[in-house]
Amino acid sequence: MIMAALCFPLSSTAMIDVLSNPKELMKRTLLFPKAAMAIDKNKVAYLDMLSSNFDPAMTLAVRNKVPEIRKSMPEIQEFIDDQTFLSDTKKTFYKTMLQARLDFVLEPAYEACCTRTYNQAAYDRLQNDRNYEEKNFERAYDILCMDAHWQETMQRLSTLHPEISY
Repeated sequence: MIMAALCFPLSSTAMIDVLSNPKELMKRTLLFPKAAMAIDKNKVAYLDMLSSNFDPAMTLAVRNKVPEIRKSMPEIQEFIDDQTFLSDTKKTFYKTMLQARLDFVLEPAYEACCTRTYNQAAYDRLQNDRNYEEKNFERAYDILCMDAHWQETMQRLSTLHPEISY
């Protein structure tokens, strides 16, 4: 169940490849996972849906639930560590992906919802039935790489897997 929620099934080698490449990690955080919810039968990017105020009920849920998720993250990480059937590589991958999604999807969405500075580009994509695509990611990634907060967060994520460096 954890694997299905985090990524399509990947081999341990592929997981290490993702963990060792910040761009691939970010693709699997921002680009590839699509929300289970759909607009006009079109699955949408989590960050678009959560940060745009497209659905006011979703905005309220983000404001209420993200603090609970943030608070529970150490317990979630410990739960993963306690799963004896998972290899160390899988544990590291799952913990890193969950933390990345908290840091780069849920926290920005939470900030947007609390400050009412919604992601207008995301709203426009949802309104016009357009997806967050590779070209959107490429532009965003180039900007992210220059951001000091992103660099600090990626450094913190790397502490989850010290054997791999960025």
